[in-house]
Amino acid sequence: MRRVIFGLVRFGRVFSAAPRTPLKPPNFLLQPSTCILPVRTMSGDRKIDLSYEDLLDLKSKGGIVLVDVREHKEIQETGKLPGSIHIPLGELQQALQSSADDFKAKYEGADLPTKTSELVFSCRGGMRSRKAMAAAQEVGFTNVRHYAGGWLDWEAKTKN
Repeated sequence: MRRVIFGLVRFGRVFSAAPRTPLKPPNFLLQPSTCILPVRTMSGDRKIDLSYEDLLDLKSKGGIVLVDVREHKEIQETGKLPGSIHIPLGELQQALQSSADDFKAKYEGADLPTKTSELVFSCRGGMRSRKAMAAAQEVGFTNVRHYAGGWLDWEAKTKN
């Protein structure tokens, strides 16, 4: 019986511990759109993937910090979600760990969220906002969600 140890993935091929023995990789490694990120939730019944309707409901109740994590160029082309703070994904962890004064100066006069603030991330279509959730959790934020449809969904639902 041969024991196989996965550990090297190179150019779409998975190799076993034995040299030059290619194995068929698991399907999730072959799909470039698959993104597996560790995202912890506060409770099992709390929804973290928000729909358009969920987002509107949370915004009407107040108390959320909506963060658009798209790049500057994207925001210039389309605008951002109403009431959101624009923090590009690449700056997110540094921004969330900055001083309150620095945050306010750099991000449109917004207050620095606390570790327990309800953060809702948005991007173009839901992938970067999910990464933003994981990034925020890495620096200690515990109450994070994302708008799964992102800007594309918002635009489609608000065009009349």
